[in-house]
Amino acid sequence: MRRFSLPNKEFYLKRLELTNFRKFGHLHVDFDEHLTVLIGDNGSGKTAILDAAAISLGALLIRVTSPYSAIDGRNIQPSDMRLLPVKTGSTISNQPQPVDIQADAMFRTREIRWSRTMNERQRLGGTLKEATAVSQTLQDEITQGRQSVLPLLAYYGTGRLWFHKREKKYSEMVFSRGYSRSNGYIDCLDSANNEKLMLNWFERMTSLEIQGQQFGTGERLPELDAVRKALSLCFRDLTGADKMTVIFDLKSNSLMLVEYDETGSSMLPFENLSDGYRNTLSLIADIAYRMAVLNPNAEDILSSPGVVLIDEIDLHLHPRWQERIIQDLTSIFPRVQFIVSSHAPSVVASVKAANLRGIRPLHENEGVENIDGLAELSGIFDDAYTTYAPSDESYGHDAGDVLEDVMNANERPIQVKRQIEEFHHALDDGKLDLAANKLADLERTVGPRDHAVVSGHVALDLERMDSDYVAD
Repeated sequence: MRRFSLPNKEFYLKRLELTNFRKFGHLHVDFDEHLTVLIGDNGSGKTAILDAAAISLGALLIRVTSPYSAIDGRNIQPSDMRLLPVKTGSTISNQPQPVDIQADAMFRTREIRWSRTMNERQRLGGTLKEATAVSQTLQDEITQGRQSVLPLLAYYGTGRLWFHKREKKYSEMVFSRGYSRSNGYIDCLDSANNEKLMLNWFERMTSLEIQGQQFGTGERLPELDAVRKALSLCFRDLTGADKMTVIFDLKSNSLMLVEYDETGSSMLPFENLSDGYRNTLSLIADIAYRMAVLNPNAEDILSSPGVVLIDEIDLHLHPRWQERIIQDLTSIFPRVQFIVSSHAPSVVASVKAANLRGIRPLHENEGVENIDGLAELSGIFDDAYTTYAPSDESYGHDAGDVLEDVMNANERPIQVKRQIEEFHHALDDGKLDLAANKLADLERTVGPRDHAVVSGHVALDLERMDSDYVAD
């Protein structure tokens, strides 16, 4: 079968503008075409932005169908409507406000814009002409068998490890009854995980590969090899293991990690991995298998373009892996736009400040330039918010510095910070005996090897030497 190279045409989300979506009376957010990391406190709205992005992208699947399953693009729900307290006489009631999600994206060579809405009566609508045209283009390319690249769309929420999507009958029949490239879009924007669908694809492709070996063709399946390659690269980066692969065991109906060394090989069932390993490898596998389904004839399947949304990318990851996860994803899937959220300083320290987006009320933007008229919105919309890239660089910085300078959080418990401050105040005032007592208190709290204690002893010794020199 002739394989085609992926053209130099990108697909990425440029910006979102939200009106009355959940907590946001209004919010404007611009995305980097390669990577955007949303940061902020719990409740700041990171998940709401990712959900809104998934809803907007769902419009691109309106016309896409699969002969084996429905493809349900996400849409606005009544629970997404912002509630505004309205006083009527002596009573106050929460009134749902009309929702508007406007999106701008690049699709191949042109910019497109569309919106999705829900009015006060919970009726859906929007300006969908351009999104529908893109959706019809994708559907035509699928049904007419054109050798074109289909963009990946995917959303992975915080429940991706534990709350697997309830199995439906189609999970077992999608890949057993036939093959359609549109199957790569099934459940793609559902934040819950449909692991069963992925495993059924592995089962079918493994069976086809074994049949080829039995009939003497001996051909490897490029789609299956691409997914194995993605998992091998990820596992190597996480563990340092150079020789490993992933197979689907038809007897146990499960994925197995196979690691090779000079003494032989060892196998480990996928479900026996730690949460951190399983979460990361499941994510990589799902992205790669969807690429393989969407673009099975591409020369480099893993270079498929697309948009991937991930909530709490650091979920269940060891800090050492948190430092690598962004780099690994962007290197394994170089043409995907990743829009993710994170609480982890190690993740934030692994990206440039220009790729970070904090969230804050618009009235806190002292001295911020008026961007697209946003500065006037605080007087028009209640609960108007904006996003910003932190002014302090984050890349390569110590995680503690990132906590305080970028994420506005304390590196240390407040009690310990107070002890350190009291020591330095005593030292600055020349009260060396008091400073020594404060340093002893700190040492009992954090131990003698803490850098604040070590540097404190050096500073105290220097002050004593200066004091002795002056006395002499």
